Amino acid sequence: MKNILIIPPFNPYPLVSGGHQAIFNGIAILKDVANVYIYVETTESQHKRGEDRLIEEALPFVHVLSNIDPASKHTIKWYWKVLMNKLKGKLGINDAPKEVANPQLRIESISELSEHKITFVLNAIKQYHIDIVQVEMMPDIRLINSLPKEVKTIFVQHEIKFVRDELFLQTMENITETMNAMYNQNKKEEIELHNKYDHVITLSLIDTKKLIEAGVTTPITTSLAIVNPSLCQLTVETSVRKVLSYVGPESHYPNYDGIMWFLENCWPLLLARDPEYDFQIIGKWSEQTANELAQKYNNKVHCVGFVDDLRKALAGTTMIVPLNIGSGIRMKILEAAQLNVPVVTTHVGGEGLPLIDGENSFITDIPSQFIDDILKLQDKSLRQKFVMSLRGVIAAKYSIQALRESRISLYQ
Repeated sequence: MKNILIIPPFNPYPLVSGGHQAIFNGIAILKDVANVYIYVETTESQHKRGEDRLIEEALPFVHVLSNIDPASKHTIKWYWKVLMNKLKGKLGINDAPKEVANPQLRIESISELSEHKITFVLNAIKQYHIDIVQVEMMPDIRLINSLPKEVKTIFVQHEIKFVRDELFLQTMENITETMNAMYNQNKKEEIELHNKYDHVITLSLIDTKKLIEAGVTTPITTSLAIVNPSLCQLTVETSVRKVLSYVGPESHYPNYDGIMWFLENCWPLLLARDPEYDFQIIGKWSEQTANELAQKYNNKVHCVGFVDDLRKALAGTTMIVPLNIGSGIRMKILEAAQLNVPVVTTHVGGEGLPLIDGENSFITDIPSQFIDDILKLQDKSLRQKFVMSLRGVIAAKYSIQALRESRISLYQ
């Protein structure tokens, strides 16, 4: 069997986001196919608590290679960072996405990699006789510039940066020449980096098409991501709650942007027609943002954080995915399909997924129509039609077997 090194930008377990699930399930299919090593960047304290090795409990065949961040050790710099974080908390300084404070950062350059990380990866390749290096997501795409020629390289594209950047620019009123220049330079480099890999994996056919049209010549495999199969809910929820649900962390800026768009443009329209609705946002959001939303919207918008039982939290609610920025696919919609929760989304939110407006979901970018569609889903028969139709499509195209078949040949 081949030795494969997986390099994600974060520890993919526990499964606290769609990105975590996509990476985790891509690793899970490698059982009995390869010897799997996973790079996990961790802090000294996380390593001592064993948090970096949690994935080994879920996937015992995986070997974790823990790279302890030198900056996390208890130096004067470390203590200063801890002190400043505590001070920010007491002063109520918001830790919302940095793009909120500085829009220009929305199209920042592709991430630089530390010498410490590059050295660790190169040593791991030698020590464990790695045959294949698989890089997950954009933050580490530049690693290709340092990898030895004798190993096969695969890049898994979860979100195309230049597509996301272009959508960012479309949301801005004043675009400077500098920002346009940054966008064009970043796009050029992103395409060049894709073409240095031996193979690229995308999570949707539309992303494959976009990469090819942009000039990516490296062979591309479209491999549909899946969510945790254990989420599948066979019985359809008959009760209807006047609750909207959204799943996603504040740290991913498109989530923040989408929620704010919905609250400013759609939420008042909904309450004017039915004031009994509440809105729950599931995922990690800052305490200050949670408090601001609760106060501004009279405690009808709730940031509930991470939930232990997503099935229970979503039961009887309507999932909204009001995204205006992004690429890849929205794992939250796959989760909703498995849990029999109907979806109302924008075109960007539903992109890359087998959604059909009016047949298995509602898709619109118009605020008034968005609210019309939400209210239609108070009808139990329509909800059942949507969830049964979408669940059938998801079961056929987004299964473990389909994921395995689309990827296994790449590792042989």
